[in-house]
Amino acid sequence: MKKASTITTPDAVSAAGATAAPVPGTGYETVDPPIYRDIPPVVRQAMFLLGGCVLRQEEPAAEARMRTEVFPALDDLHEQEWMILLRLLIRQEIAGLVYPFVQAYADHALREAADSAGGTTPSAPVPAPVLDMWAKHAMFGVVYQEKAKNSLAKAMACFGGEPLKPVLTKGLRMSLMYPDPTLRHSVDLDLFAERSQYGRIASCWHEAGYHTPKKKIRNPVHEEFRYEGRVMLELHGSLVHPWYFPVDARFWYAAFARNAVPMQVHGETVWLSSPGDEFVFQVIHLIRHYLCAGAFMKLFLDLAVLLTRGMTVGDRQYAADTLKRLGFFHAACHLAAASADMLGFTVPEPFALSPSEMHDSSLFRQDVFLVEELGGEQIKRWQHGLVHFYLFSRGKWWLKGPAYLLQTGVDILIYGYGIRDSFRFNTNVYRRYRERETIFRQMGLLAMRPA
Repeated sequence: MKKASTITTPDAVSAAGATAAPVPGTGYETVDPPIYRDIPPVVRQAMFLLGGCVLRQEEPAAEARMRTEVFPALDDLHEQEWMILLRLLIRQEIAGLVYPFVQAYADHALREAADSAGGTTPSAPVPAPVLDMWAKHAMFGVVYQEKAKNSLAKAMACFGGEPLKPVLTKGLRMSLMYPDPTLRHSVDLDLFAERSQYGRIASCWHEAGYHTPKKKIRNPVHEEFRYEGRVMLELHGSLVHPWYFPVDARFWYAAFARNAVPMQVHGETVWLSSPGDEFVFQVIHLIRHYLCAGAFMKLFLDLAVLLTRGMTVGDRQYAADTLKRLGFFHAACHLAAASADMLGFTVPEPFALSPSEMHDSSLFRQDVFLVEELGGEQIKRWQHGLVHFYLFSRGKWWLKGPAYLLQTGVDILIYGYGIRDSFRFNTNVYRRYRERETIFRQMGLLAMRPA
């Protein structure tokens, strides 16, 4: 078992592309890696292997595979790399999902060390502060899950028996497809409503005391509904973002609501998206993240869970037919291949690529862009700047009135030349967005807006 004999060296910190800061009382430093591509390869390999454990944890050979493939890779991690791994997995939003396997490794390695220690006390295979922080992060998911269910039930109770049918999707919906739903990270409750019901649903929530924060630019996809002490609701009137994908998805929206299945949550009926419709939405959602600011590892894992055990053969065929009508089918196939590369599974039909297509998409699959290790505020700043640029470049600033032109100029200055090198960050993100949009175009993966 390979262990660091001393505290991580400055060279190791430099190799991680990170700055180190001491943690009081722990005796070692933590590292906050800024960019995924700069993270040590051994840490990235550990992330993919642990993600694969989540995917295959119910298979008969899962435990044997962990002992022969996963545990030896974790043996290679130094103390500092364990902290890098934890921070990476938190940022990629799968730290809770992989925690049981990290704990299993720690117990296994400790037993092995004790057997060979000859009566001496063995050192902990995973640094105690790291394992403690990991456990607390996983426990947060358990607490959140119960709070989210309570909030969802209270939101459904606001309808007073009216035949309203908002459909649960994304976070809490996807968590139900994992063996332990409490370990999947999410931050809000996403629901979709058909246009005929959207206004009434919103009115019921407003009448019950929910409020919608005022924003300078209205989100064309969803509105937020907040209530003190409850998990925030996001009510989606659209599932395909019109600023990125100019497609007519009305036929799918009707099917999305029609195919929803009921479930009881704390005495209230909640409608869940069907597995096929959820897969379609996850593909479109992943593409937008991939193009804009990078996709979380969690999204690729969700895609894998749906492909391998979340959908029946009929569900997969329905999803494929829907994606073809929307123009996202080829993109779905290549994203599935990228997920399979990372997590080690076989893509089922009809999303499996032919050998020639696999060869042609090698650049795309090798350049999977996981989200930058930067603060959410910087990403938000860039997204707002993009919205301003979108409206201004198309002469739409006048929709907000003459004062909007001046405000746009001020915002561009703020977003472009703000603190913490945000201008350089904005430039790099936009450049990578254009690079990936070009790849999608050249491979014919989806009909993007005109160049």
